[in-house]
Amino acid sequence: EAILRESRNVLCYLYHTRKKGLCYERNAPNGGVSLDLVAYSDADHGNSLVNRKSVSGHVLELCGNVIDYSVKKQSCVAKSSFAAEYVALATSVEKTLFIYQLLKFLKFKLKAPPKMLCDNRSTIKSFSSQEVTKRSRYIDIEYHYSKDKFQKRKMRLFYVDTKDNVADLLTKLVRPDIFKRL
Repeated sequence: EAILRESRNVLCYLYHTRKKGLCYERNAPNGGVSLDLVAYSDADHGNSLVNRKSVSGHVLELCGNVIDYSVKKQSCVAKSSFAAEYVALATSVEKTLFIYQLLKFLKFKLKAPPKMLCDNRSTIKSFSSQEVTKRSRYIDIEYHYSKDKFQKRKMRLFYVDTKDNVADLLTKLVRPDIFKRL
C-alpha cells in the first residue's frame, strides 16, 4: 500500500514537471566566469523508521551548475544530528575530492580549493579542528580519515543557512515554494 502511494506521488511529480529541465551555463550566476567547485552537504537524522539510520545528501556545483548529487542512507546509526551531519560531510568531502582531482587532471584551472557548505555549526567546528572531541570520538575511523584528507588539501568549509542549503532538497520534504527557489 505505501509503495503504491509513493509510486503515485513520483508519477504525479514527473507529470507536473515534464516541461522542466536543466540548463548548464558557461558563466556563473552572478555574471562573471567562475571556476569554483562548491559542495553542499546535509543529513536528516534518524530518518528511517525501520532502523533509525540517517540519510546523507550531497550536491556539487561547478560554475553554479549541478554536476553531481547523491542521496544515500548512512551505513551506521548516528547517535545525534551532529554525528549524522559529520558522516554526511565526510562522505561529501570524499566525492568532492575525487571530482576536484579529476578536474585538475583534465587541466581545469580552478580558482581555489573546493568550498564545502554545511548547515551544522558543531560539525563545521569539529571538522575544522585538529583534535577529536568527546562528541566525535565514537565516529568511525573511516570518517576521520576524510577529515584528515580535508585538512591536508586545505579545503574551505563554511556555514550555509538551512534555507539556502541545496542538499536539503535531497534529505527532507520541502514546501513547493522553497523547492522552486532552490
